[in-house]
Amino acid sequence: MKMEDPALLRSNLINDGYCVADDILGTAMLDRLRQAVRDSLATKELSNEDNFGSLIHCEFENPVFADLIAWPQSFQLLEAMGFTDVRWMSFFLINKPPHSKALWWHQDWFLWDHPVSAEPTPTQVFLSYYLEDTSEDFGCLRVIPGTNRRRHEIHDRLLNHGDVGNSLPEDHWMLEDVPGAVNVPVKAGSLAIADSRLLHGARANQTDRHRPLLLGWYLLNFGQLPQEVRQTYSLTFGKHDFKPPRWWKDAAGDNVKPLVVNPPTEGEALKSNREPGQHLAR
Repeated sequence: MKMEDPALLRSNLINDGYCVADDILGTAMLDRLRQAVRDSLATKELSNEDNFGSLIHCEFENPVFADLIAWPQSFQLLEAMGFTDVRWMSFFLINKPPHSKALWWHQDWFLWDHPVSAEPTPTQVFLSYYLEDTSEDFGCLRVIPGTNRRRHEIHDRLLNHGDVGNSLPEDHWMLEDVPGAVNVPVKAGSLAIADSRLLHGARANQTDRHRPLLLGWYLLNFGQLPQEVRQTYSLTFGKHDFKPPRWWKDAAGDNVKPLVVNPPTEGEALKSNREPGQHLAR
């Protein structure tokens, strides 16, 4: 792995809402993941008709996914960036089939009523591992830098996930190019880290190939979060004792166990709110 400048990556993540670390996987791991994804896609009924792509909950399908959830190079990088006590939430295969539509502008943060929403350091991030080189015509990530901490005109008319459905007209404003938006092509084997508050989407896949990526959701500095925030995550992701599935061979899941969110204690979860409010500055 080529070590990026951790201070620069941290600055990019906090100020822009995202950063990219090149060559985080290495050739052997990339090959293993590509095969696992091919196996996974072969068992799914996938359609590219009138959709944005396929979101497949796949963390327990193959032992290699256990390795990726706790990938040492990624955690070494996060620690060098100043993020410790990282906890894992969920893991997905996000596949854009050939000739599938762009993914609409959205953000994934759900505790906008809580003051932690205004903190410079993100609470929740996604780690996206790219298995193929992406480009503008091959489903690359697109973002609006800085919208993790600053309000953009889109925030005032943003649709929630449940309001979108599986289709939008191609000329819908949630798919359009907007001021300040940038494309983020990423090389195979590289890692994109992004704040859940960041406005982001993906370009359409205009090719005849599948564009897969593997995405994990994580919490940073879990022990330093306010108790009520920790409790909210614990009630959602910490309700069970982690037991590696029987098809994770040998000790495949051992490295994942320390990443599981703590079981809940006394107290209720915070109310979910996906609409940015007073804690997102103009």
